[in-house]
Amino acid sequence: ENPAFAGDGTTLISATSARAVGGVSRRVLGGVVAVAALLLVAAIWGWARRAPVPGPERLKVILRPREFPPGVLGRHVALSPDGRTIVYIDTIGGSQLWMKTEDRAEGTLLTGAAGGVAPRFSRDGQWVAFSVDRKVKKVPRVGGSPVTVGDSVSNLLAWLDDGTIVYRGTPESSTMLRAVSADGAPLRQWHDSLFPGEVVNHLDGLPGGHDVLVSICRNRCESSRLVVLDVVSGAMTPLMGDLLSAWA
Repeated sequence: ENPAFAGDGTTLISATSARAVGGVSRRVLGGVVAVAALLLVAAIWGWARRAPVPGPERLKVILRPREFPPGVLGRHVALSPDGRTIVYIDTIGGSQLWMKTEDRAEGTLLTGAAGGVAPRFSRDGQWVAFSVDRKVKKVPRVGGSPVTVGDSVSNLLAWLDDGTIVYRGTPESSTMLRAVSADGAPLRQWHDSLFPGEVVNHLDGLPGGHDVLVSICRNRCESSRLVVLDVVSGAMTPLMGDLLSAWA
């Protein structure tokens, strides 16, 4: 009888079972490690191929000499919805609107917008509205024949996401603010009596549709306030005071 296997058989069976279980455990552990390694490699590969997070973009604009009072230049620069194009005033050949894309060092003349000020892009970026000769006009961003959509404008306007164009009326019109559709259909007017002793100093549309930021000041802008105007309901919500302009 072999001493190594002496006994009643229980020791032999237990030893064999332990070796079998140990082999299965090592195989399972090895499989888990292999799967974990594959997942780690896949994660690293996915992280390496992940698109970089967009950072701030800087556009260089060459502006010719022109004097602007404080806070006025921002009213006469428009940024396209995709952030890749700006429209601005230059004085080459007289005051005109120019357009610059991010892939060009110099701007190009926006034809059909001679003498225009206060440019604003449509939501789809395909049209530019502006003020000229006390009228609100729009022109395709590629240039072309302008289309008149409003009158009695006082060089201040905003083009909202829902297509509404809101603009400041001339003093003679007795309407401080007017709203028209992108095709020029009158929508609403706000009489001067809503702003006693005040003047609208800046307009800018809020994202989402029918709200507009309205900066209002009095006493030659020694005091000012900012309200949110709902173009649909006509309601005005006070926001803050002591500022001349605000952009959304």
